[in-house]
Amino acid sequence: MSYCPCCSYPMLQQFRDHQVYWFCRHCWAEMPDLENKLDTLSCERLSRNRLERLFERI
Repeated sequence: MSYCPCCSYPMLQQFRDHQVYWFCRHCWAEMPDLENKLDTLSCERLSRNRLERLFERI
């Protein structure tokens, strides 16, 4: 279960246009899928670090 980053209430997982987002019924607002975005950023950062190390060797 995901919790709202603004108020810490449980959020509802929603799907629209082939994308996942979360809805907080307390704030009555859509929230992005932060867990997925953080995972993506972590993977991108790891890939960038690997590429930088490769170029350092050249």
